[in-house]
Amino acid sequence: MTLEALAEHPCQALDEQEMADLFVIEGQSREGGEQETGFRQCQWHSARGTLLFGPHPGFDMTADPRVADLEPGELDGHRTMLGVDTSRDRCMMYVAVTEGQSSFQVAIHPQGQQLGMLGCDIIKQLATKILGNLA
Repeated sequence: MTLEALAEHPCQALDEQEMADLFVIEGQSREGGEQETGFRQCQWHSARGTLLFGPHPGFDMTADPRVADLEPGELDGHRTMLGVDTSRDRCMMYVAVTEGQSSFQVAIHPQGQQLGMLGCDIIKQLATKILGNLA
């Protein structure tokens, strides 16, 4: 699948086995969010918290000055920006799909655990699964 296709249907980013691997509770996916964010996103409820995915096929959020305070890194050869947003109680990561052109974001609002980099492990897993599914 392409990032452009996921921009229309972001909840198709994971198959049933991948959702099970991430402890996603079946039937709890929802698409939406255009009003708040300007793009479609998917929200899954899991045993670890609420997982979010938002594709950005038209721009690379890892190069956006608004995320400059996040920690730069790399995931499977893709530039990332990772950090904890304490004002929104979430861990988030932006992943460049095509550097300078397209990206996606993943985040978690942890359920019943202290927010921190430990909570970020699941979004690294989520991002890895999504990258593996992109054509």
